[in-house]
Amino acid sequence: RWAADGSYIVFYTTMKAKKDDRGIHRLTTPRDRWPNFRNRTVLHMLDLTSGQQMQLTSSDVSTSLYAIHPNNNTILIGQTSDDFANRPYTKTDLKLLNLADLSVEDVTSVSWIAQAVWSPDGKRLAVTGGPRLFGDIGVNVRDGQIPNDYDGQVYLYDIASKNATALTRTFNPSVNSMKWRDNKNLLLNVMEGEYQPLYNYNLRSQVFRKMNGGADVIGAFDVSSDGNTAVYFGSGVKSPGKAYVMELKKNKSNLLHFPARSEFRNTTFGDVKDFRFKNSRGDN
Repeated sequence: RWAADGSYIVFYTTMKAKKDDRGIHRLTTPRDRWPNFRNRTVLHMLDLTSGQQMQLTSSDVSTSLYAIHPNNNTILIGQTSDDFANRPYTKTDLKLLNLADLSVEDVTSVSWIAQAVWSPDGKRLAVTGGPRLFGDIGVNVRDGQIPNDYDGQVYLYDIASKNATALTRTFNPSVNSMKWRDNKNLLLNVMEGEYQPLYNYNLRSQVFRKMNGGADVIGAFDVSSDGNTAVYFGSGVKSPGKAYVMELKKNKSNLLHFPARSEFRNTTFGDVKDFRFKNSRGDN
């Protein structure tokens, strides 16, 4: 992953576990039964100015990179360990690693985490994960019901106060991923029934705005550094994959590239309509 100023890259290598020919295998944890569990992921930094490469983390435990701070001096890393008392029986310890002296500062421990991205001002983290990522603050089900821990939620985590706020607790779609536009807007890629659109969330007004993406299912997307433009790849039941560009303030999308245009030039698609059904309990 590139630093914001393009001065270095942080990447990982996998260190293969030594082969054990003794004919016995002592399980250090239930996860030790998994294929390749004993392999370790190690982070490295490549300085593009000097060409020097430096190992950042040890091979004692696997380390994941979540985000590079906007000041380029600190990275957010995660290390997963067993937690037999709580589902999903593992926890991820988030830490700040200072690239100047390799000192480490604990941030928090969470489960069901998917993504963590620094705000442009570097003061907060937008974090995606399950409803129980930060205790029960993301849970929104009736008493006696168990929340679906694969229901993607977004949280705002303040580094200084170590307080988390649930942003999408009452937002029905499940969030797949998100990116910051600026310090007050997030662009969300969500799962909404059979569709996968983009939504803009304004942190000040707490309003979700559905974006006109021009595609039923939007996959990979990115946002320009000024937060005004998004590019993404999308497709639909009657539309093969295409690349689009969107003016976010105007909520207007335009076709950027249709790579399979020639293959589909003689194709006529049939009619496809939405089917809506509500059962006796009132569920769609």
